[in-house]
Amino acid sequence: MAIWTVQLFAYLRERHGSTVTVEAEPNVKSILSALENSGIAVASARLAVDNEFASADQPVQVGASIALIPPVSGG
Repeated sequence: MAIWTVQLFAYLRERHGSTVTVEAEPNVKSILSALENSGIAVASARLAVDNEFASADQPVQVGASIALIPPVSGG
């Protein structure tokens, strides 16, 4: 297990702050699960690793930049 710092955006940032820290295995699915277990709604959000959206089975390297981005709309 590793400790991951995840940047949050939009309404997630307003509800939980700009970053959260979770403990998880080094893959996207595990990090998303840890975020959900900490009370953050991840169902419609996407995880980005090093500025690119990541698939659920993608491994994550220690030191990677991680962000949770909810759907947004503009007008």
